[in-house]
Amino acid sequence: MRHHPIAIAALSVLISASAAQAQTLSLLGPSSFDVDVANSLAPWTQGASSITINGAYLLGEGVGGGFLDDGSPVTYDWSGVEDFGLTMSLTGVNPNVLFSLEFFRFFEDEVESVGRFEGSTEGLTSTPTLVALNEAVRGDLSAVIGMQFTLEGDGTINTTINDITAVPEPSTWALLALGGAICAGAVLRRRSRKS
Repeated sequence: MRHHPIAIAALSVLISASAAQAQTLSLLGPSSFDVDVANSLAPWTQGASSITINGAYLLGEGVGGGFLDDGSPVTYDWSGVEDFGLTMSLTGVNPNVLFSLEFFRFFEDEVESVGRFEGSTEGLTSTPTLVALNEAVRGDLSAVIGMQFTLEGDGTINTTINDITAVPEPSTWALLALGGAICAGAVLRRRSRKS
């Protein structure tokens, strides 16, 4: 059996693009995220792999805490992550809530902010969807110990946050599409030669 060079090239493009697809960085269930109850002022509940904020909230309220790995505190090196996102869903009337996601680390025995990203629930439905975040402030993300999800307004919301995600850059999606097009073209070309 002879391997066609175009098919081999297409396969290698697809493999390299697939490796850089959206990647879950941390789930928000109790084995992977420890909610800081004293500082989490929005009405929240934690499920097996998510956090739900359900009810009335005031400006600046939200949910925060530290990252875990099977129940033990963990530090993440996210310095290589270009773009962050949250996988979220929303039930009921969409109030188009603005929110921020802030990351923290330990520095000289104190907790300090190392990055702040912003997003909106606009367009969310009950189907979990990846919401890309806009970078507001970026610092040293090499030793992230926790995060704070903060609601930037007053209102009522019923939203579930499943995970923090590394969002692929647009060039990665383009590479994946190119790989798929090359592969499809190679298959069609081979079929036309057989006939």
